[in-house]
Amino acid sequence: MKNKNFIFVCFLFQLLFLCIATETLAQSASNQINEIKRNENYLFEEATAPTAKEARDLAVVKLAKILADYMEENNPKGAAKLDDFKDLAEGAEEIVTDRGSQKRVFLYFSKHDIDATAEEASQIDTPPNEPEQIVVDNETTEITEEPQPTPEPEIVEEQPKVTKQATEYPPADSSSNKSVSDENLAEWQKRLISNFLTDGLTLLTAKDLVNTYRIENKIKRFGSKSNPPVQTRHAFYVFADETGKIVAVLGRDNGGQRQNYVSGNYENISDYDSLNYIWFTLNN
Repeated sequence: MKNKNFIFVCFLFQLLFLCIATETLAQSASNQINEIKRNENYLFEEATAPTAKEARDLAVVKLAKILADYMEENNPKGAAKLDDFKDLAEGAEEIVTDRGSQKRVFLYFSKHDIDATAEEASQIDTPPNEPEQIVVDNETTEITEEPQPTPEPEIVEEQPKVTKQATEYPPADSSSNKSVSDENLAEWQKRLISNFLTDGLTLLTAKDLVNTYRIENKIKRFGSKSNPPVQTRHAFYVFADETGKIVAVLGRDNGGQRQNYVSGNYENISDYDSLNYIWFTLNN
């Protein structure tokens, strides 16, 4: 009888712990959603449906319209060259929560990513216009420009050569309390990585840092858990817990181990499989 009572009490404690853990995760997701909604650097949309897939499909359609309107307003040339904004919306980050018996899917996209996509699209060359044609007596004649005379080469005095100075990258943020010690990194790379060790840094602000460094051509490629890197060996990873707080910054792969710049230890990336993350590669 005592054993049955003990087992029943243990079951109640486990059930209570599961309820508390579930409520904590839901609250963390809700806080993250509210933080994104207050951040003007993001575009977002959400939907609720019986299944997460149905909710996501609805949210993708609505987010595609928002992305199209934003790009049309900020970069019409780039927007005109994108065929399908739904495909673009499919790459959005997502947060899935329960809403009663249904699923709520919240999608969000960084404006930095949208601006970069629009700018790249706007650089795509369009085919040259065909020469104008006119019809004279049922015969088609092309109108072409007459060849212009080749100008005489201009004589220019030789100027002294100027050697381009190496780019000076800014030091780490003054609020950072950790330095990076990695003999495989250049000094500017160490200073860049140390910015991800700033106290109180969240995954959202880390994404903003990555976008800033990409614009400055310091970061070559980047992504998130939904689009992992093809060559993982060269990628750096920034992991966050359920609240979005940074808990690990892992360096390049070194024989199956990566240096965690937060703790200073060498760890395996599989230790953080359950956590959300962003990744990036540095320009040499």
